[in-house]
Amino acid sequence: MKKILPVFLFIFLGGLKSIAQNKPACLISNDTKKSIQFYYHDSLGLGHNVLINKEKTYVHINSPVLLFQANEKQTCYYIKPGETINVTTDNAGNAILKIISNSERTNELLFFDALIKNTGIIYHYYTRITGPIIQVGYAEFINCKTIIEKKEKEKLSFLNYYTQKNNCSNNFKSIAINLIKSMAITDRLLLCRDNAIMLKTEGKYILELSKSIQPYYSLGFSPLFFYLRAALMYTSLNFSTFIDFSVTDTEDLKHKLTFINATFKDTLKSFMLARCLHAGITNKFTKEPAVIKVLADCPEKSYKGIILNKLSEQKSTISLKNNTLLSKNGETKQLADLLKSNENSILYIDVWASWCSPCRAEMGYSKTLKNKFSGKKIKFIYISIDEDIENWKRASKEENITENNFLLVNSKNASFTKEFKIETIPRYLIVGKNGIINSNAPRPSDPELIVFLNKASQEK
Repeated sequence: MKKILPVFLFIFLGGLKSIAQNKPACLISNDTKKSIQFYYHDSLGLGHNVLINKEKTYVHINSPVLLFQANEKQTCYYIKPGETINVTTDNAGNAILKIISNSERTNELLFFDALIKNTGIIYHYYTRITGPIIQVGYAEFINCKTIIEKKEKEKLSFLNYYTQKNNCSNNFKSIAINLIKSMAITDRLLLCRDNAIMLKTEGKYILELSKSIQPYYSLGFSPLFFYLRAALMYTSLNFSTFIDFSVTDTEDLKHKLTFINATFKDTLKSFMLARCLHAGITNKFTKEPAVIKVLADCPEKSYKGIILNKLSEQKSTISLKNNTLLSKNGETKQLADLLKSNENSILYIDVWASWCSPCRAEMGYSKTLKNKFSGKKIKFIYISIDEDIENWKRASKEENITENNFLLVNSKNASFTKEFKIETIPRYLIVGKNGIINSNAPRPSDPELIVFLNKASQEK
């Protein structure tokens, strides 16, 4: 397999530290009177919410990240630690980020918004232009790959046009090329996922996955979301049709570690090993001696540091007490008590908020699943992390969530969100009699969830 070229290492390795350490900050000055919800992904590809609801908000990062606005467009902005950025919004509520007296960086901040306006949604843009899932015959499958290739060329062409008209650094242009190509790779992988049954019948599923990821190996390593997402998705799809990377049990952890060691090299290998170990430690699927053994194959010391810090955190177990849940009628209870009262059921916990468009887009699928599993020992629990009670109540009414619906009081400081690293939503957990079955479960719209729930409900 071709060696990954370390083009972006100077951006990454200089700033990468343990996630838990104190970080430099990017200061965002809010020139509006509105709250604006953003999120970003750290060096492990794990998400963090950022609510800009004050005049000045610090985004604690130690290396450049893509800051996404949490709306339907999912526009991203390339931000760096140490910058002071001014944010306004247009009439539709879309964020506009600028740096006063730095036209070059302002042009870079505005690029992805311009890309969306001129070429369409960039976040999984294949599914946006052809529908959420497209299942076709093999000939049409090949045609859909051609559509993705054309969209990729269109976006690269716009990048050239934009950087000729607007002053941008060569470094930013290289980063944008990497990200646009990474987006196309994830769209090809999604196409394979959507047509897994047909491709497996044809005996071409693994082959088409390999073809989809092949352009990836000519890209330089980037610690930014779209690049990292492609490796995570490729690994996940080699084991299931679940596109969000997760580790389901001890055996799954072993198989994925073996796959990562055989598939990736250098810094990308370190990233994937660290992400896999992080999931294994969080879900208590592995212990310290096994982790230390795996880290011997991790070339990048900074990623080793992240995992060693995670091990240290796990030694002090956080109690599930003092997680106060508020019901719509004003009554309160502790999360631990809720779990105990339902210990003979399988709980599918949906962590959401009124402002989270992707969360609310899943609610229809959730209702369908709830009806499908009616009468079985599976319960759907909805936990909102809204800060505003009225927004939670209004959204609950709009989504017709009538039972097992709670607001997690002071969610930012709750041990539940800290222990399970609930920093971006939607987030789903499956809990059984003996504790957490999956702390990063499939979404309701993912067909893989039915498999998980059926399996969990059959276990004694």
